[in-house]
Amino acid sequence: MSWIERHQLKLKVISAVCGLAAATLILWHFFRYGERTVSWERYQFGLFMLPWLIGAAAFTPLLYLSWFKDAKPGFFQILLKVFFWFFVACEAIVFVGIYGHVFR
Repeated sequence: MSWIERHQLKLKVISAVCGLAAATLILWHFFRYGERTVSWERYQFGLFMLPWLIGAAAFTPLLYLSWFKDAKPGFFQILLKVFFWFFVACEAIVFVGIYGHVFR
């Protein structure tokens, strides 16, 4: 928790920059190709998904800090922790699935 508090500003900047990069890539792809189907190389798709991976890796500790910084023990906190770790597991499964499929 202390590491997250020390690097909170850096994590926020990284999350914001990755969000802007991801939005820019989506808009660039839409304006360049429209609704046509595009066949990408594997490395191109991997690079296209990289801002989402980095953004999620920077956003997840911030989410942890905001939810559990002043946590009081109780049933609600247990449910919140279960939901948080379920969210992290879903993120990991999605990114491992995407990158595992791209780079096999």
